[in-house]
Amino acid sequence: MNFPTSFPTLHTPRILLRSFNDGDNDFIFDLRKSDRIAQHIIRPLMTHQSAANTMLENIHSGFSQQRSISWVGEIRQTGEVMGSCGLMNINQADSTAEIGGEMLVSGWGKGYALEAVVTILNYAFNVLNLVEIEAKVLSSNRSAIALMTRIGFLRDSAFEQLIHHELGNGILHRYTLLPNNFSQHLSTMQKNQPE
Repeated sequence: MNFPTSFPTLHTPRILLRSFNDGDNDFIFDLRKSDRIAQHIIRPLMTHQSAANTMLENIHSGFSQQRSISWVGEIRQTGEVMGSCGLMNINQADSTAEIGGEMLVSGWGKGYALEAVVTILNYAFNVLNLVEIEAKVLSSNRSAIALMTRIGFLRDSAFEQLIHHELGNGILHRYTLLPNNFSQHLSTMQKNQPE
């Protein structure tokens, strides 16, 4: 695995994937205090701005300790911050990681997640040389499951966990993606795009 020495800024046609900075505290708080977003993610709601500061410190230490890479998704045309996505639990010995992300409700249904995730997975497999990426998703998060299936993730039928969280109960599933499966699905997606 080739962990980067400096933060890797990535670009999609519509999104700039950049590092978090101190100006992102309000965005983090807005993202993490929303019960609409949290219904699909297992974590407590953020209730104090200071928690956003702590999260920002954790994001930076995760990168400096080579455990994670977290990107902010910013709309290139407007500069509006829309979401975040990252590789967590990076295991350099096994060349594996977990992917996860979240987006403000105003960005739902516009294809931003697909654009960002495909770009990050391409980077993970072709630059970092990861050999497997996993995602853990609540069964109620149909949009995330559809996105992962479209990209080539396969559900691990042996992994199913009942989760109790602040907004209710849910079943957590594990999905995995290998480089070859991603390449095949990416090729199919590109062939099916209108010109």
